[in-house]
Amino acid sequence: MTLARTVLAGTAATAALAGFLAAAVGVAWVTGLQRDLPDHMQLAEWRPAVGTTIRASDGSVMGRHAAQFRRFVPFSEIPRHVVDAFVAAEDKDYWRHAGVDPLAVARAALSNVKAAGRRPEGGSTITQQVVKNLLVGAERSLDRKVREALVALRADRDIGKERILEIYLNEIYFGSGAYGVAAAAETYFGLDLRALGPAEAALLAGLPKAPSAANPFTSPSRAEARRAYVLGRM
Repeated sequence: MTLARTVLAGTAATAALAGFLAAAVGVAWVTGLQRDLPDHMQLAEWRPAVGTTIRASDGSVMGRHAAQFRRFVPFSEIPRHVVDAFVAAEDKDYWRHAGVDPLAVARAALSNVKAAGRRPEGGSTITQQVVKNLLVGAERSLDRKVREALVALRADRDIGKERILEIYLNEIYFGSGAYGVAAAAETYFGLDLRALGPAEAALLAGLPKAPSAANPFTSPSRAEARRAYVLGRM
């Protein structure tokens, strides 16, 4: 009995030491990454390139000169049901988490274990997507993912959720040459953003994840399925 207790005590001590060392290495690694993070306050000054619009004397559009078709819309002018559609589609706990959603990360990790060999899920929040697209890049590495999470936490704290959503909705690509939700509303429906109903908003919210595969011009059934999915979550 004494020998068994000694072995158990030694095993427990070894496990505790291993855990301590692993935690220390993890802390040192994250601390090192924090020294070289991009400045998240750049997001406070972000403005998209919208190009030049040429209008006739009656105000009608004669042409546009821009690398990307986009029309910036401040958050205060984006209808609430449009915001709700994108939050439902991309990040249902957006208003509750702190920039990173631990539950979404855990779900994605579990899904990736079950679906070995298929494209991995990322569990990224809207904040993380903005940070990835504008600050840290899309390199497939654990270092980049941790940097993305660290910057997302800072951005959520210092920039605020409405500003981050404003950036996201004006920056993302919707397919068919449309960047930003206002350009997407015009491209797919010929409507001003403020004229969209919940169904149109849901269809647009279903596009960023797969703008080519869910394009309503070329894949109407896929677009309708995505719209139904988003409406069901709103």
